[in-house]
Amino acid sequence: MAAAQIDGTNADDIVVGSGPGIADEVKVYQIPLAASSSAGPALFAAFKPYGEDRSGVSIATGFVDFSTGRESIVTAPGPGMQARIKVFAFPLLKTIGKARQGNIPTADQPVNTALFLAFGDDYRGGVSLATGWLAGALGGAKRIIVSQLADRGAVKIFSSGSALDGGPSLYLQSPLFHDHGAHFREIASFEPFEGTAGTRVATTGTTTGANLLVSGVAPGATDTSVLKYDFVRPNAQATTLEAVRLAQVWSGRASAPPALGGD
Repeated sequence: MAAAQIDGTNADDIVVGSGPGIADEVKVYQIPLAASSSAGPALFAAFKPYGEDRSGVSIATGFVDFSTGRESIVTAPGPGMQARIKVFAFPLLKTIGKARQGNIPTADQPVNTALFLAFGDDYRGGVSLATGWLAGALGGAKRIIVSQLADRGAVKIFSSGSALDGGPSLYLQSPLFHDHGAHFREIASFEPFEGTAGTRVATTGTTTGANLLVSGVAPGATDTSVLKYDFVRPNAQATTLEAVRLAQVWSGRASAPPALGGD
């Protein structure tokens, strides 16, 4: 579950993804204003990012793509499927989408603005998703963070542009004269628990951007822990970031990495 301004109003919407066993679906609910608080959330939109797959849908939301000018929904399928990350934005106005060709989705259906495989063709163990302004001083939109729920528990960070690339792309033309959808590039990768299976991720805001929280189990340990990381550019010419461990923020008995945030 996540919350973001998806429908173009001033209030956040609740975004939920289906669990395993039923056809994958993402639903967006509008939250009524206080004056009409007796009314329950209203369904704004529903869509199937992975067709009739039944592995479940992980979701995150955030301003990850400057080309759309609004919050996006980021999705990933559950275990058993390739970690195919998709980014969606709702048109709301005709300036998003291929307006010149008249191919405009209805307001309650999103545009798939980006797609990438987070861990190659072979990994099918499921992922945890988050977004946040990691290394926020470098500018750009929020980063997409993806971690493995199995295998070596690797964490990867993807960006649609920042000072690492010479600056985010600028969109100076009318939206009618170019397509929307950013290219996401891997800018960091690390294994916070030295290759032990399974990690989950979330972000926490700072005055300059965000830090990353990662939960998992260290090799030979009996407790699960939550670690906090910052990301730094090792030198002025570097095009990738290095993870710097800041602290262990929690530790406790658990057989699997605990969920973090809305994961």
